[in-house]
Amino acid sequence: MATETKVKQCLKKFGFDKFRSDIQEKAILSIINGNSDVFISFPTGAGKSLCYQFPAVYKEDGLSLVISPLLALIQDQVTALNDKQIVARTLNSTLSQQEKKIVLGDLMQRQPTTRLLYITPELAATQSFLSIIKKVHQRKLVNYLIIDEAHCVSQWGHDYRPDYLKLGTLHDELSKVPCIAVTATASQKVIDDIY
Repeated sequence: MATETKVKQCLKKFGFDKFRSDIQEKAILSIINGNSDVFISFPTGAGKSLCYQFPAVYKEDGLSLVISPLLALIQDQVTALNDKQIVARTLNSTLSQQEKKIVLGDLMQRQPTTRLLYITPELAATQSFLSIIKKVHQRKLVNYLIIDEAHCVSQWGHDYRPDYLKLGTLHDELSKVPCIAVTATASQKVIDDIY
């Protein structure tokens, strides 16, 4: 159960004194206090990212896995979080072998320092990544599975980026880990495709 003091401390980590809106606060507290999948559809600029970043930081142990479609978006998020002293990392094709080794080494630690790990759906679909994240999950260190820009599952998954459709396998592998799907574009077809 979320405590007011801890919520305020976490808000300060992100540079805020209060939530942007009542609906943002309700979404975040629902995630923190619950243990079920959550679908969030807010307009652009309404604070969707905080809806999954906040719970990831609020939990003191473990990491949250963020699936995001664009490397540029991933890098922006990782940089912004690291600037706030929140350990966020990425695994992707632009990293050197040494950089990948550092991230993977942290994941294998008894208590990883990484709070948010950003990856693309293509990496999430690989057997090598599934093997790694299953080991982390077996140690009960995966707090949330987050699908950022979740509309891409519907809009891109059928033709353009089929690995989006394989995220269900990842969700199944991470049994009992709540999934947070976030988008600004949620038609009924998109919602039906996601669920």
